[in-house]
Amino acid sequence: MIRQSQFEKDELHRLKKRAASDLEPFAIRLKEAQAHLDSLKKVRHVDSEALQNWLFSNFRLLNAQGESKSLSEIFAETSMKIPPSGAGECCAPKLLQAAYLQGWRPIAMAEYWYGKPKGGEVRIHGKHYPACRGKCLPVLSWMLQGLCIEPPLDSNCLSATVHNPEIIYENQWFCVVNKPGGMLSVPGKSKAISVQQWLEDKYGSDRPVKLVHRLDQDTSGLLIAAFGQLPFKVIQSLFATRRIKKTYIAELEGNYESYNIPQQGRIELPLSPDWLDRPRQRIDFDNGKAAVTDYEFIGISTGRSRIMFRPLTGRTHQLRVHAASEMGLGIPIAGDRLYGKNAGDGSERLHLHAQRLEFTFPIDGQRYCFESPVPF
Repeated sequence: MIRQSQFEKDELHRLKKRAASDLEPFAIRLKEAQAHLDSLKKVRHVDSEALQNWLFSNFRLLNAQGESKSLSEIFAETSMKIPPSGAGECCAPKLLQAAYLQGWRPIAMAEYWYGKPKGGEVRIHGKHYPACRGKCLPVLSWMLQGLCIEPPLDSNCLSATVHNPEIIYENQWFCVVNKPGGMLSVPGKSKAISVQQWLEDKYGSDRPVKLVHRLDQDTSGLLIAAFGQLPFKVIQSLFATRRIKKTYIAELEGNYESYNIPQQGRIELPLSPDWLDRPRQRIDFDNGKAAVTDYEFIGISTGRSRIMFRPLTGRTHQLRVHAASEMGLGIPIAGDRLYGKNAGDGSERLHLHAQRLEFTFPIDGQRYCFESPVPF
């Protein structure tokens, strides 16, 4: 049996050598064909890019003053630099272009969503939405020049007056800040002051301070800022390992009982950015990051439902998308200008408040619990 096994192993080795020899001409032909295919793909890519650039350079759009610009010129002034695929093909630019070519002056125009949302987006049937920021906003910003726009095209700011934050606790390692709704957590593109800048101005260069986490601009409530690198890393690790219990209070636009939603439960819907309409987020089961929210309804009043959220992850707009999406609760948070029923309106603040933070701080071993009264 040993000799037979040795013979069969040798025979297998000889068989593999014969097969490799027989396959060699085919392998050479396959390699040559693959090289030819790769060269054709490169040519196609170059030709496609050249054609796309030609189209963008010759796709010219008018504005209300009778001036003309190509898509390439319009997007060269943006952070994208290059127009995305399909730019200028939406209905609003086409309607405006047709009006300008006829010498007509537009009086009013708005776009509404019709039907069910697509591709994980959160949209409500029959509701108005502003231009997407990545594709249509640069085009319409050019085409509407010369018209009086009410409200402004990029009405992405809250109309309410923003108050200063309040420090509700401070020790040698960190402080806890109560952020008002409408204030940025960290500096953004606008000149509006952020909580981070406000803290730096308050403590000065002698006491470096840095926010450990963030809240959406429209969300109010508790934030933690650390003094120095060591406490910053310690608290950051607490968030990363979910050892900080966060509680949010919100009001939803509707009676949850009429929607047959369980009083409490868990929502697990992964999220990813909507790259052509930042800062909006979308549900993405293929490439999204895990987002988990526990919830409990705690009251009903004047057609709205008060709810307690306990997020186990900290994704951008997590609670807002989990509330508004039909795959989540299907009821948007009151005053949500991105995902709600008055999207883009800005007439009411977002009814979402970071109400409670609870954690054990490893440096001193103490258990901390902070609460902030709900302002709505």
